[in-house]
Amino acid sequence: MKRVVIAGAGSGKTETMSARVLYLVANGLAKPEEILGLTFTRKAAGELGVRIRSKLRQLRDPRVGLEIPRGEPVITTSA
Repeated sequence: MKRVVIAGAGSGKTETMSARVLYLVANGLAKPEEILGLTFTRKAAGELGVRIRSKLRQLRDPRVGLEIPRGEPVITTSA
């Protein structure tokens, strides 16, 4: 199943998208490699990628106790 977040400049897209990806992956609703993050700028794509990958690493910490797949999301820009 595909999921989309669409929002304008300065609306908190990066935080919203990274939180949504974490929710989907942590609850087994999507695998990381099934995620496509599409932003409007290279800078935003870089920031989103860093946030999502950092949060996925935190979820994969053995102390958290979740079985998180090792795949990677695709984060890119439309530019």
